[in-house]
Amino acid sequence: MTLLKPIWTDTYKVAWHEATTGNRASLVALCNYLQETAWNHAEHLGFGFRTESGFEKAWVVVRLHIEVEKYPAWNDKVTVETWPSGYKGYLAFREFRVLNEENVVMARATTTWLLIDTLSRRPCHLEFLDTLDIQVKTLKACGKEAPAVKQPDKMQDFGSYRVRYYDLDMYQ
Repeated sequence: MTLLKPIWTDTYKVAWHEATTGNRASLVALCNYLQETAWNHAEHLGFGFRTESGFEKAWVVVRLHIEVEKYPAWNDKVTVETWPSGYKGYLAFREFRVLNEENVVMARATTTWLLIDTLSRRPCHLEFLDTLDIQVKTLKACGKEAPAVKQPDKMQDFGSYRVRYYDLDMYQ
């Protein structure tokens, strides 16, 4: 039996195409590191996209709060730590820290996720997470949950957009 890791870590090297004109990783690159690390941890816990158990569900980020102390430079190596921090109703919470090679925190983030059934396209209840055989850390990386996005009082129509093939991800 594999021992489940309550905290998952992945290491990344900032690639040339991820750097901005300031020779620093872009915010998009940092967010990609977070998402990839979350994906890997979900796979490890048995609740990822490609599990043998037929787990036909998709984790979707619905809220993100990120605090960046310093962006890593091109060719820097960073370690991303992540851990689940609980759930409430349909929402699951996951925390992140981005560390440099000296283990100094460069960024931290808190995220909120929704689990969608890929067949029905409906949100899933999360009580099954109680079966995880890990101690869930309730510590929030940023000291709080990611805030909900507030809908503007006035909405403006900017027209329509035709979704193209390369706009779609694996979940379509």
